[in-house]
Amino acid sequence: PESQRGSPRAQVLAEELVRRGRGRVEVGEVVLFLEGYQEVRSLRLAELWALPAFLRLALLEDLAERAVADDGMVEFGPYILSLRTLAGEDWRGVVESLSLVDGVLREDPAAVYAKMDFRTRDRYRRGVEKVARLIKQPEDTVARQALELARSRAGDPRRGHVGYYLVDEGVVTLIHSLGGRAPITWIPSRRRRLAGSAYLGVIAVLTLVFLAFLNTVLPLGAAKVPILLLALVPALGTAVGLMNRLAGQFVGPRTLPRLDVRDGIPKRCRTVVAVPVLLGSGAEIESILHNLETNYQANSDPALSFALLTDFPDSSTRRTQKDGSLLAAAAAGIRELNRKYERDGQSAFLLVHRPRLWNPSEECWMGWERKRGKLAELNQMLLGNPTSLWVVEGEAHRLKGAPFVLTVDADTRLPRDSAARLVGTLAHPLNRPEIGPRGRITRGYSVLQPRIEILPDADGGTAFSRVYGGVEGLDLYAHAAFDVYQDLFDVGIFAGKGIYDVEAFEASLAGRTPENSLLSHDLFEGAHGRAGLVADLILLEDFPTHPLAYARRAHRWIRGDWQLLPWLFPRVPAERGERRRNPLSLLSRWMILDNLRRSVQPPAILGMLILGWALVPALAWGWTLGLAAVVGLPFLTGSIDAALRGLKELPRRVDLEAELRGLRRALGRWAMDLTFLPFESWNHCDAIVRTLGRVYFSRRQLLEWTTAAVTARAVGQSDSLGSLTRQMWVGPVLAAMVASGLMALDMVVPWAAMPFLTLWLFSPVVAYWVRRPGRPLREPRGEFPRVRARVLARRVWAYY
Repeated sequence: PESQRGSPRAQVLAEELVRRGRGRVEVGEVVLFLEGYQEVRSLRLAELWALPAFLRLALLEDLAERAVADDGMVEFGPYILSLRTLAGEDWRGVVESLSLVDGVLREDPAAVYAKMDFRTRDRYRRGVEKVARLIKQPEDTVARQALELARSRAGDPRRGHVGYYLVDEGVVTLIHSLGGRAPITWIPSRRRRLAGSAYLGVIAVLTLVFLAFLNTVLPLGAAKVPILLLALVPALGTAVGLMNRLAGQFVGPRTLPRLDVRDGIPKRCRTVVAVPVLLGSGAEIESILHNLETNYQANSDPALSFALLTDFPDSSTRRTQKDGSLLAAAAAGIRELNRKYERDGQSAFLLVHRPRLWNPSEECWMGWERKRGKLAELNQMLLGNPTSLWVVEGEAHRLKGAPFVLTVDADTRLPRDSAARLVGTLAHPLNRPEIGPRGRITRGYSVLQPRIEILPDADGGTAFSRVYGGVEGLDLYAHAAFDVYQDLFDVGIFAGKGIYDVEAFEASLAGRTPENSLLSHDLFEGAHGRAGLVADLILLEDFPTHPLAYARRAHRWIRGDWQLLPWLFPRVPAERGERRRNPLSLLSRWMILDNLRRSVQPPAILGMLILGWALVPALAWGWTLGLAAVVGLPFLTGSIDAALRGLKELPRRVDLEAELRGLRRALGRWAMDLTFLPFESWNHCDAIVRTLGRVYFSRRQLLEWTTAAVTARAVGQSDSLGSLTRQMWVGPVLAAMVASGLMALDMVVPWAAMPFLTLWLFSPVVAYWVRRPGRPLREPRGEFPRVRARVLARRVWAYY
């Protein structure tokens, strides 16, 4: 009709369906109608997705017209029923059944497309849409050309799959084969180079701008030099933070393709869930077994085996009196788990142990290379090579030939089906690692790292853990988070908890790992093995509840980071004392350098504060507030974004309260970081100096490490205010020294410095206060909590 000329085709079809049904719309009839229509002319994917909205609009418009025309005498039932039907229908299945593009892609010669999850299939179809819009050709034509290209490379696991030409490097080949011209940003290698130039270039420019501004405002002569040298670190950190936020605004998160293995992991993808632990005490063994059982209950696939990789704590002797009883307790626990969860004569749990060896560098009996050594020996066992590991309890045949290992820590929680989703991601052809010359991973990934989030503490935790690691809620699979490395450069950072391909992982590290040199081996392994970030999956882990436990963990991490300093140079250490050409990319070296930059930022800011108060008293307020803003930048920006978003979207009251609680936590974190700045700086400097001395001089104690359980126990035994004051002495001492030093130089202590000096003076008291246990979660009482609980219950019900 003339009235519909120029209207979207989906709107016209929706109006015709409503007119024919006189307000009654059934999904089956819609499908039949559209199938008949597409025998004459195909619908685009965007039109299929838009159809439900147009149907609802057409129903409402038709109902309004009939109510007016019939003086209110109209049957509302069919319209209400149709609107409810449309609201309750999962339109994804309807779109796939009607999409001609989906039908073409299901002919994938690699037989992979139909086995993928919906999100990945939809990404492929959106890839068809993008190419079709670019070259102005029908979508089904683009899909058929991708299919033909895949058929021409049948047998190639990557290039014989249609996805290679839709969402991977083959998209350029597809565009050229259709007579189009690919933009530079569509060419993966060119895109990565452009992204690298832009990323590092903007960071360099911002850093220079900050330093130039500081150089302008400083009314100093030669004293400018030490301040500007210190300012380089926070200026660089601020530039990196701003650039990462800027990149996140323009580049959205991209998820990795995934096979759908919800109905069961294929036998060819058998996976060992490896948990490296030390057998320290009976209580620790009980906690480890409980967590292992919890993870199994959430991920009980027959293709998953759960293995405890155990050894004993360091000792001055090869064996101790407690060794036998501890190993027996662990074996009994695994035996009980196998009895409890045995299915069809199969048991999923194993205890794999190894003995201590004498380490002359550490001057003790210990497990070879600690956690890294245990995983390396497990890999060799899976590959059929001899190791010092032996299966103490469980079915050893479950380990033979398993291609994947999912490694987690003792306190890591696996959300429901997260292990299967990780397996499905690593098993996808576009993510499979290709091993090039000298073990280099040229495409795909040998290891995949999920996001790590903090496990909510049901007993309330402490004020410290709530502020530093608190979360309001978790959205485990619904969204992907932006990561600057993965989304700009297609690589991620391995944090030690993830899934890897055993053969490729070992090939990438062969001959490249010097003994007794690497404490934090995760970044090293991820850089060699090409790690990828699975941005839409998370694992959960505990967070330290005490400031000292947090500081000791940071000390260990910083020591591990600085042990990677030699890998910034052209020639690096290797096995058997050799030195080789550095195989790491410039991006991997930048990741190492950025970690080192983070560790020196607190001492640099502290030094700038003190120098500024002493040398630039006229600028004390601006100087102090500016550096305080640098300290708070990482966690305040997210809260500010959430607050601005809340003002725009006018959220519900409960949502606004959650945002406000998040803002309060961010402000609390900011205040604590400023309070503990002297102690944190001392802790970082101690770790850096120790590591440099060990790496370049003594070559001893490079593997010094204490488990989180032992650290927590040690902290708990010295938890009085006096003990905290003795261990955090640097705050009060520095506050007194700065105040007395300024007065001794006939200077007035700036008013801007007084809040900081007061916080530093009482920092042990603050630490004592925030380490107190919080209140456990209780049943809501009173009218307002009851209302909130009901609102939350309705929203959960509506979601599912």
